[in-house]
Amino acid sequence: MTTELGLSMGTLFDEPGTGESGPNFQTALAALNAPGENGDRPSTTTVNPVVGPDDRNRIQLASGVIWERLTPTTDPNVDFLEVLYQSGGASCEADALVRHAGREYGHVLSGTLGVTLGFETYVLGPGHSISFDSTIPHRLATIGNEPVRAIWFVVGRLGDSRSVSG
Repeated sequence: MTTELGLSMGTLFDEPGTGESGPNFQTALAALNAPGENGDRPSTTTVNPVVGPDDRNRIQLASGVIWERLTPTTDPNVDFLEVLYQSGGASCEADALVRHAGREYGHVLSGTLGVTLGFETYVLGPGHSISFDSTIPHRLATIGNEPVRAIWFVVGRLGDSRSVSG
């Protein structure tokens, strides 16, 4: 969305009245849904359903994790992601497990991923998959020096104010 609107993430999420210039999230959303010059609404049928590797929306977290969205637009029902955990990368600090609404499904393509669910830790290598209830406190982290590449789905997180994912 930031690319389409020509905005930075900071500008997009600025709160009204903070003194920052430019539109905030609500203003940007309104602009996306505003009628065009002829009074028509933006068409949802013109979105290309194919997402190439160079076309993915990407978020790089300070914790050494990169999320790339595998859908052309936000889907309110599921996050469909390719994730890359750099060597030493983790979804959160070791003593700060996260939890949120929904269910997660993951499939490791390369590297070794440790997945802590509550009091248990599972080790996943290439070809391993996992699914779990996201309300269970959890943490994902690289094991060893090889980066981890995986495909990840998070279903049902929408509307949860604690939406921080692993």
